[in-house]
Amino acid sequence: MTTCLEERKQIGDLIKEKTICVSIIIPVRDEAGNLKPLHKKILEVSKLLPGETEIIYVENGSSDNSLEVLKQLEGAKVIELRIQEGVKKTLVSKSISEGLKNSSGSLIAIADGDGEVDPMDIIRLNAHLREGNDAVFGWIQKRDASMAVRAVSFIGNKLRRMMGFKSVHNSACGLKLFKRECIENIPLFGEWHCYLPDLIGINGFKVSEVPIAHSARVYGESKFKSTKALRCFSDLLCLWFIKHYGDRPMQFFGSVGIVGILAGIGSGFGFGWGWGLGMILFGVLMISVGFAGDRIVRVIKDTE
Repeated sequence: MTTCLEERKQIGDLIKEKTICVSIIIPVRDEAGNLKPLHKKILEVSKLLPGETEIIYVENGSSDNSLEVLKQLEGAKVIELRIQEGVKKTLVSKSISEGLKNSSGSLIAIADGDGEVDPMDIIRLNAHLREGNDAVFGWIQKRDASMAVRAVSFIGNKLRRMMGFKSVHNSACGLKLFKRECIENIPLFGEWHCYLPDLIGINGFKVSEVPIAHSARVYGESKFKSTKALRCFSDLLCLWFIKHYGDRPMQFFGSVGIVGILAGIGSGFGFGWGWGLGMILFGVLMISVGFAGDRIVRVIKDTE
């Protein structure tokens, strides 16, 4: 049985949670040297944002003393992800997802823990958000990074636009601000955080961007690896499929299957049935996948 004092405390905590307007989420891995100067800037930003602001750091498997530094930061909520032994990549999507689960703001800001973008630009993003946008992303026009990073970023964004994703110029920018409802129904895994502008746009929200400055990191090493570029491209293909065929997979797999069957029949009569049968079986398999995909989509829609 709760006492009157305990009830008042619970009500007070509830009111405090409801007044939080902006949740700032920062994924962190091996950024010990950058955290204190970054947090100082974020505290300054929090004073200029509307309502209460909560600052959430999500530590995901640092090998340095990042976790110890985070626990010393004033007014910071620290979440420690449980990472399987041997996992070396930074789990940004998982970190953002965990941060969202533990946040209560109606607006969500995301910033990288490396200090390469200035958190003060969140103020500019917020001003742009209030002009009628649902999500605003930073646009790094001049990146202070190695030639390899700039080249991969340029090629990646070119591919995005060629595949019909033109909501922003620089989808993987580490600084973002959006309304909570924009991301509530978006699953985050793999490298999907790199395509948040496109995922939010696909769901019918208004997306915009603001040019921001970029500076080289002061401490630590870049988390960029060539394997990340491959993972990002794979996720881009998945995103393209979802955009065009997510609610009608049979149109894609069925078309591929019919072409495979026809090609197999032609190959069988022209060059022998060795390759021909293989292509026919491939076509039948694609049509079967299409049927299964359509069935799954209908079941999901029925449950909704």
